[in-house]
Amino acid sequence: MSIAGTSKEWVDHTFTEKYQSEVAETAYITANSFAEQLAEEDRDYLRYLESEKSIAYKSDLFHKYLSRDKLNSDDFHTFTPLFKQIVGDPVDQLHPEVVTDVAIRTARKSDANRLLVHYMQPHKPYLYAYSQSESYKDRHRRPFKYLRQTGNKHRVWQDYLDNLRFVLDHVETLLSNTDAKKVVITADHGEMFGELGMTGHKAGIIHPVLRWVPWCVTRAEDSGEYEPSEHLTDDQATEKEVQNRLDALGYT
Repeated sequence: MSIAGTSKEWVDHTFTEKYQSEVAETAYITANSFAEQLAEEDRDYLRYLESEKSIAYKSDLFHKYLSRDKLNSDDFHTFTPLFKQIVGDPVDQLHPEVVTDVAIRTARKSDANRLLVHYMQPHKPYLYAYSQSESYKDRHRRPFKYLRQTGNKHRVWQDYLDNLRFVLDHVETLLSNTDAKKVVITADHGEMFGELGMTGHKAGIIHPVLRWVPWCVTRAEDSGEYEPSEHLTDDQATEKEVQNRLDALGYT
């Protein structure tokens, strides 16, 4: 059972003082935009929530209460945010190969005891369709709009599963090129496809479809056969490019 219905909620509830010693031993590689709040000096704890325009949102006291036990990027052994990396992707979604390659390079050179690799897929937009040279349709970019308009849950669900298989292929590459006695493959939250009339994922929702997530335990062994590419660059996405990616993810 996940502690969150969105990635932002998961970041806020996972990286707390209670787990400070574990976080200090963790190399965190993430493509998730919400993880970047960990590096913000003035952290906005209510961003993208329904309360964004409420009296509570404007209360300094309320923000102070929320922030009291939260960790930040300096508390990690290594913190590598990838959301602002410019990779020339016209779909405004970071390719899982980038995350995998950075994770493998980190695992081979780091002395961190834990490696936390946070992919964006199967989150929309469904990059698999573009990457496989399929016809990239509006339903791949806006699946829940398509679902509301057509009621065709089967097609959207199959697209979602295809995007999940797409990222799991890259997880397989990661598992065969890192060493770990124990690996857990899981998710920060699930996805709603019309349950209770809701789609996507929202903070504070405790529906089991959204909160029950996989927990697959396995192991990893580095074959040394794969040489990851160097993707990191000093260039950062412009504010407009970041905005476009947030729009594509449905967060603005």
